Amino acid sequence: MTEKTQSQQEITTQLADLTETMQRENIKFSPEMQKYFDETLAELTDKMAKGKMPLKKELDEFIKTIKTFIENEIFKIKLKSRFEENKYLHEGVDWEKVIATLIANPIALKSINEMEKAGHEPNVYNADDDGFDIGTCSKETPIKSRKVNFKNAKELANVRGFDLMTPDQYKEKLQKKLPREERFDAHSACWLETSDEEYYNTNEFAYVGNCRDGLPYITKQDGKRTNPNLGWRGSLRVPWKK
Repeated sequence: MTEKTQSQQEITTQLADLTETMQRENIKFSPEMQKYFDETLAELTDKMAKGKMPLKKELDEFIKTIKTFIENEIFKIKLKSRFEENKYLHEGVDWEKVIATLIANPIALKSINEMEKAGHEPNVYNADDDGFDIGTCSKETPIKSRKVNFKNAKELANVRGFDLMTPDQYKEKLQKKLPREERFDAHSACWLETSDEEYYNTNEFAYVGNCRDGLPYITKQDGKRTNPNLGWRGSLRVPWKK
């Protein structure tokens, strides 16, 4: 089998798999992605027809770009589904306005995707005229985010583009959206935002949130400690698209 034939089969096989995924998930190319796809595929096909083999790097980049687009679309579908299934978190907030804002803010969208991969089940839990807060809305703190001290929790949130949820956000904006018997962190706890000044002025103690007997509690605990049930909740402020 010639190198040309191998390249043709490689592209054909991978594109067939990607097409199947798009059909299964009901995904369509955006106009920009369709233009990129058509032009790049035509360029690669032309090279092979003329006996000028495209570099493996070119083929890999083409397939990677299509895969990334599909993965992002699947994520947005999942985000929409969670948004619509949990309307109690954001009564009166329009999904189309939210997703238009996120598409116009790719950095925020990427950060939210990173939180999704870490098991935080991100969702909009607060909104006002200036923007919305999206953060960890899993019923319990994600398993992957536990067994960390306060400083590590803050670093893990920051590296994903998030802040730790503040005590006020946790108690007043998140927990109060649920009836007493269904509130968050009935079996876990989470590190919450604590300013450096307050942290170091209180012998490195930081805020922790949890729920006992249906009531949300905010306490301060040794920031250096770790616990199998102690994780963290993140929050990201996203200004509305103007």
